[in-house]
Amino acid sequence: MEAIVSLMDFDFDQLEQEIVNLGDFSTKIYHSKDTITKSNPFFFFDFSERIINSEPDANPDFSTIYFSEIGNNKEAARDLLKWTYALERKFKRIIENTPTISQVYFNSPLQLNKLYPPYPAKFMLAPDLDLKQFNFFYEATLEYNPTKAPVWVQDIYLDPVGKGWMVSLLNPVYDQDQLLFVIGFDITLKDIVETYVNQYSKQLIIIDATGTIVAGKSRAIEALSLPPLKDHIYSHTITSDSFIPEEFNLFKSKNSLVRNMASDVILGNKLEFELTSDFDSFSGVVKKFDRMNWYLIDLSWK
Repeated sequence: MEAIVSLMDFDFDQLEQEIVNLGDFSTKIYHSKDTITKSNPFFFFDFSERIINSEPDANPDFSTIYFSEIGNNKEAARDLLKWTYALERKFKRIIENTPTISQVYFNSPLQLNKLYPPYPAKFMLAPDLDLKQFNFFYEATLEYNPTKAPVWVQDIYLDPVGKGWMVSLLNPVYDQDQLLFVIGFDITLKDIVETYVNQYSKQLIIIDATGTIVAGKSRAIEALSLPPLKDHIYSHTITSDSFIPEEFNLFKSKNSLVRNMASDVILGNKLEFELTSDFDSFSGVVKKFDRMNWYLIDLSWK
């Protein structure tokens, strides 16, 4: 358990360093934006289309760009696209070199989003989304993040562009007190399971500080009287934050013994427990993560 926690903490620290470097690069190109030449593909862009480079016909070397219909400053948005064109190679390199990151993007107060790898935005996003209403934007703003430092979105939420349940690392990019945009790295729960949980034979489960499942093996999750954590099936576009349902929370388990155990672990800082019911009997060992407000639980059956 110590090895798993240490590995995740190390990897997440590397992601923080990567996103800081990307933010520093963004600031650098912002201050040199006056040197952009007319060879830049967005120099004369007119926004006749508000979605650019959408799958299935997208150029795989470039991001998909979404400019919401509620964004009314086309000149400023065009200027943003011009000087952030230099980010394309950075975005692609990060995805190619960091398997745990499923998407890299930024969201601007201008209601403009740039995301790599490209995706079928025309079929997945409503034309008038308010990007400021999503936690992957507002949790990095001064109101929530006055230090302007990288911040983890630890509440599990549903990705609007179809990647399922995920957590995100955010980094706001400022010019003095002006927020230029918020950079984001997305990590899906599926990738957390594959990278950190399924590599071991132990029956592991990760929960957050609210008792909600982050990841885990099926038997361990079902032992705690919770349904399997499966990817959400998309039937409509997402218009605002959509968090993981209460049915995946230990405090909402139909088993009172599980609810009591969750209280002992999260509120009472208990590191070991035993749970015996009419149908099952097992023990658990708990290890808390340093960086994320999460808990790793290893279940063993008697």
